[in-house]
Amino acid sequence: MKTDTILKCGIFLSLSLILLLSFLFVTTDALAATSSSDIQKKPAGDVGLYNPGHVPGSRFYLKRVNGDGYVNEMDFSLSSRLDYIDLEGIRTPLAGDWDGDGIDTMGLYDPKMATFYLGNANEENSCTDIKFVYGAKKAGWIPLAGDWDGDGIDTIGLYDPKTSTFFLKNSNAGGTADITFVYGPAGAGWIPLAGCWNDNGTSTVGLYDPQNFVFYLRYSNTSGDADLTFQYGFNKDQVPIAGYWSKPSYEVPSEYSLHINSDAAATPCQTVKLTLGYGEEPTRIKLSNDNVNWPNQTYFFYTSPITWNLTSGDGVKTVYAMAKDQKGHWVSCSAKIILDTTPPTGTIKINGGSGNTDSQKLVLNLSAFDAGSGVSQMRFSFDGDSQMPEAYAGIRSVRFVAGVQHTICVQFKDAAGNWSQVYSASIKIVPDTTPPTGTIKINGGSGSTTSRDVVLTLSAADTNGIGDKGMALSNDGSSWSYQAYAGTQSWKLSEGAGRKIVYVKFKDASGNWSQVYSASITFTGNPPVAPSRLRITGKKLAWEDNSNDETEFRIYRKAGAAGTYIQIAAVPRNVTHYKDEGYGDTNGTDTTCYYKVCAYNNAGESQYSNEVSAKKRLRPIAPSNLVGIPGPSCNILRWKDNSNNETGFVLERSRDNKNFQEINQACANVTSFYDYGVNRNRKQYYRVRAISETGYSEYSNVIMVSSSR
Repeated sequence: MKTDTILKCGIFLSLSLILLLSFLFVTTDALAATSSSDIQKKPAGDVGLYNPGHVPGSRFYLKRVNGDGYVNEMDFSLSSRLDYIDLEGIRTPLAGDWDGDGIDTMGLYDPKMATFYLGNANEENSCTDIKFVYGAKKAGWIPLAGDWDGDGIDTIGLYDPKTSTFFLKNSNAGGTADITFVYGPAGAGWIPLAGCWNDNGTSTVGLYDPQNFVFYLRYSNTSGDADLTFQYGFNKDQVPIAGYWSKPSYEVPSEYSLHINSDAAATPCQTVKLTLGYGEEPTRIKLSNDNVNWPNQTYFFYTSPITWNLTSGDGVKTVYAMAKDQKGHWVSCSAKIILDTTPPTGTIKINGGSGNTDSQKLVLNLSAFDAGSGVSQMRFSFDGDSQMPEAYAGIRSVRFVAGVQHTICVQFKDAAGNWSQVYSASIKIVPDTTPPTGTIKINGGSGSTTSRDVVLTLSAADTNGIGDKGMALSNDGSSWSYQAYAGTQSWKLSEGAGRKIVYVKFKDASGNWSQVYSASITFTGNPPVAPSRLRITGKKLAWEDNSNDETEFRIYRKAGAAGTYIQIAAVPRNVTHYKDEGYGDTNGTDTTCYYKVCAYNNAGESQYSNEVSAKKRLRPIAPSNLVGIPGPSCNILRWKDNSNNETGFVLERSRDNKNFQEINQACANVTSFYDYGVNRNRKQYYRVRAISETGYSEYSNVIMVSSSR
């Protein structure tokens, strides 16, 4: 939109009332409005004269410079055609940018024929580019021109003073009005005006009361009361005009941004605080909730925010602002916020709605809904003990003591800050003292096997379910392997032919262990033939392989004649040599080490070979069979001690099975450790090695323990 219409429309409408003059006065570009920061103002407008009686065509005299004399004048007749002949002097001149090229050109309105004649060039003998009939003939209606829809093209309109009705078109063509509304008193003799009164980029109408010298300006082309009313004038014969009288500049307008409640996403209150972000402090600012109606009050921004009332009703609200910078540009900006005055609703169930449980670990089933800004937080009260707010989630776990009735309360909060009513649920924890029951079969109940590798078939039942580490297996009823419950399990029988017994016990979710169940099977396999001629060649042990069914050879060593033999290594079948690297690099006393070797297969070990000896400076043998058990407050580690010369054990932990760190040391001959330094619901990896005065042993196997408490 070009607010040149502010000046030109006011002049033409007013001068149409004094057509007895032989010359009429016209103007062109008065100004261009700025409704956003990227629109610049046009130069100030120019003036001109219109001679309605010139033959063969109506003649215009336009100035390119506002000043005395005839310099820089455009003197032309639009056409020799009858379109522009105005012998009666009744046609009203108009000026507007009819084609949107940024230049105002001439036009005429014939009230007798209700016809508009518009041209797109200010040149001698220019023809009518646009001609159309619009409105009632001989009705005394007054023409207007303005950019009613803000598209940058001026279009026409008519005002009926008898009914005080405006008929505005958004195109320069005949037909019915695009905008029709009544504004002002009918038949009062008030004079219509058009202009961009609030610099929002769109022309709107106004009225002038010449009897009382009062202007009534509207900010929208609709019926209603005046948005801006003021008194100006002192003579009833004065004619109202509109324009931008100070010369605009081509400087880039300042940039502004509007912020509601410090850019909060939502608010529970209709009253909010507005702040304006700027590089150059504005001189004035106007606010609106609909970008149409702008209150008359003008705000001056300082450091304090402005208190503003949003429109009523929950939903997304937009506040519009127009700020005038120190160069005179009006710049628009806006901000959005969700008005949410309705608190969320929700529900809570404990363990799916059960009234009793035998587990101290409770699962809270939560649901919440908020149509406005969404649910963001929740807060609990456990038996009257209030907790801090936390992020909303549908599942929450909590642990309580047994034997007591517990009441859990919850409230939900939406993003606007509304807290819901209190929802509650109760449950009683009844201790579970009944252990589970179970069964075990070996190889489906077979009576014998030729292999030590067997398959166990297991079953367990408990009203509260089997726990995470729900069973333990053993070949002797005293050394147990703890693991998760499974219906089938691979297992290795103890060495040696004969009757073998496998023991099992089960644990439920409450921690109750069942009685020990067992099953037996006869192992009928034969161990391999023993190796012979064990000797030391260089720094290696060597022997003769006398069997053809071994799976490996096992190397044993003892320190000193009174020591105890310990397996230090195993090599694959058909390998007949081994180098003992198990000595330290530190200074120490040489020890006479004794060695023996045996063959091994699924049936067990063979007889031992002959014994040999050599002097060594020994390191401890690595521990083995490391296992881990997650407890209620720690992880329990257990391992097998294979050395007889360690001074202690070093325990290491990792979160990724790559980067291990030492967490503690255990004394010599200790085979368990309780790790309390772990987090809930996180996997931990462990390994252990022995240490002595001569150095470290190799590492044990690595295990993973899931601390799901």
